[in-house]
Amino acid sequence: MTLYNMYMSDYLNQHISKASILDVFSLQEWINNLNYIIEFDSNLVEFLKNHKAHFSTNEIIDVINNISKKKLPSITFSIICKNEERCIERCINSIVAISDEIIIVDTGSTDSTVNIIEKLNNSKIRLFHQKWTDDFSLPRNYAISKSTSEFIFFIDADESLEDTSDTSNLKHILRQCDFLCDYIPIAFCPKIINHDEQEIVAVRRIFRKRDNFYFFGFVHEELRNKTLNPYVAYVSLDIHIEHDGYKNEVIENKNKNKRNSDLLKLMLKKEPENDRWRYFYLRDSIKNESYQTLEHLFWSFLLIDSSKILSLDNLRITEYTFSVLIHFLGYSSENDLETFQLLLNFLEINYPDHPDVVYYSTLNKIFLLKKHQSQMLKDIMKYRKEKSATNMFGSIHSQGYHIDFLIGLLLLENGKETMANEYFHFLKDKFLPSHLLKMFKKQ
Repeated sequence: MTLYNMYMSDYLNQHISKASILDVFSLQEWINNLNYIIEFDSNLVEFLKNHKAHFSTNEIIDVINNISKKKLPSITFSIICKNEERCIERCINSIVAISDEIIIVDTGSTDSTVNIIEKLNNSKIRLFHQKWTDDFSLPRNYAISKSTSEFIFFIDADESLEDTSDTSNLKHILRQCDFLCDYIPIAFCPKIINHDEQEIVAVRRIFRKRDNFYFFGFVHEELRNKTLNPYVAYVSLDIHIEHDGYKNEVIENKNKNKRNSDLLKLMLKKEPENDRWRYFYLRDSIKNESYQTLEHLFWSFLLIDSSKILSLDNLRITEYTFSVLIHFLGYSSENDLETFQLLLNFLEINYPDHPDVVYYSTLNKIFLLKKHQSQMLKDIMKYRKEKSATNMFGSIHSQGYHIDFLIGLLLLENGKETMANEYFHFLKDKFLPSHLLKMFKKQ
């Protein structure tokens, strides 16, 4: 049995029968806790499957039993805040019961944030002050240095830990996964649920204090470890955090996009080849930079050879590639239809079933259909105008009212319902095929 098998409930269920009656409870509890794991980082899966450590079934049962007897780990929740009077109390109240310590680093609030924290008068809270220097990593790393618990859990002031019974299992899950952290640098990711129900499961927020991780980056800071390979693998957990900081009115109040874009420019100067900073700059600068500026950056991110066309062989494959393609697709749809069509054709061929591609593909078909209907209306009205001076001796209607009926239908299809009804009222006793009209109005 490998390290990977230890964290696969289906595999372990097959071996419960081999456990003694005394060990079954620990094994079943272990398996139940595995249900809170949403996914393993692909790099972590590869590592666990290939690791040389192998265990017999009895050895695994012993390991699980011993871990289950260990004391539950302590947790420090860390909050970095500035002018968060709107939400700081909500955040603290959501974590106070499960926390052993709450480290708050205020970076210069001028509203009532600090007063709210102090009035809570909770012995778990330790409040520190640090001057804001346009660097989100600095206060985070300061909070790490002040933490005294075994695990650190970073939560933003505009977030709150969802109040469910699952939250109480967090320490049990961390105790269970602590064993893995001895083999490879790992951080844990809660499920962040935005106000629009968008879910994010790969933001590294929870990690062991003794692993000496640190944050790097002025914004969209990255968790790194102090080895030659700074990468930190992740495990996503079904522990829910609710986030409302990206509601439109909150973004506008804080001008987050402009701030982020400016800080990411600085990161690109520090690490110009780092795809993380390039991706976030493209994403956050769409509202602040010209299309011409960003178009060049999009292509330089995506293409191996900028002198060649977009193809799978000429596509730079990184963890951000698909997201960049989708952002570029959406951005070009508003600015450059030729580029939009090029990107969409590429995505439809190579990722036909991806929901984001299906969305833009269907949206494009609707747009083309509407465009075609609009042109049809222009053409038929032009035809009617040109022929109105002459008799229209057709077998359907000599006065051309059948053409007027078509105009009414196309007005209806183009969303001009009032004008369409005026046509139909005029045609009521002249030419109005009721079965056709009913069919169109039902659609």
